[in-house]
Amino acid sequence: MGSLITSKPTDKEAFKEPYLRLTDFFNFKLAFSDNEKKHFYKLRHEVFCQELSYKMNILNGVEKDDYDHSSIHCIIEHKHTGITAGGLRVITLDSSLEKAASKLPIEEQYKNKLPEFITELPRKNICEASRLVISRRFREGLTYNHEPLIKDEKSTFPYLIIGLFLSSYAIAELFNKQHMFAMMEPTLPRLLRKYGFNFIKVGDPIHYHGIREPYYIDNSTASNGMAKKLLPLYREIHDQLNCSKTELSTTI
Repeated sequence: MGSLITSKPTDKEAFKEPYLRLTDFFNFKLAFSDNEKKHFYKLRHEVFCQELSYKMNILNGVEKDDYDHSSIHCIIEHKHTGITAGGLRVITLDSSLEKAASKLPIEEQYKNKLPEFITELPRKNICEASRLVISRRFREGLTYNHEPLIKDEKSTFPYLIIGLFLSSYAIAELFNKQHMFAMMEPTLPRLLRKYGFNFIKVGDPIHYHGIREPYYIDNSTASNGMAKKLLPLYREIHDQLNCSKTELSTTI
């Protein structure tokens, strides 16, 4: 996706806004190790399978599927406790992967019912944001082992979902995936539009772990549409994920 790293904030007071303080209390990182991914898979099992009773692939207390082999995983780690507060995966069609997917989930679900322009996009540049999840502990502002919350951190919890979508933007940019898809609950895009996430609806609702609708966003929409007030937070998240990517490349 196109670069959003264009200018520095001029108003330092803006960082006092709760949504801009996410990185004071949370680390955003790419999950490359088996242990980091396992924390993400366990959280998915906890939320999707235990709380929401979705029928998904379950093995030994984790939820994962074949698309995880073709995914870039991101987790949000709570600094105070070290627990995984949330995460997502960005599914790619990277042919260099041993078990690379040939189609995105949205393509499998909609078959030939998506707009024609989608079939003409370069396969190496498309991706799908998937399995966005936030721990109930942080959705409801619960304490961990009766430890008191740090002052002001609870006010940031409602913005974790925004942090996840900013993470998906950053991953798409860092890995040169210009065209992103997502299947969302009907109410989520309305919330996202308030922050300038202008996803375009590209199909009808289907039953897929509840009612889901297909959405698409491209580089120009992401770059020009994002609310400017989010740019400082985007820069922080982008930098953290880029550090994760750099650390991996130096250890291979």
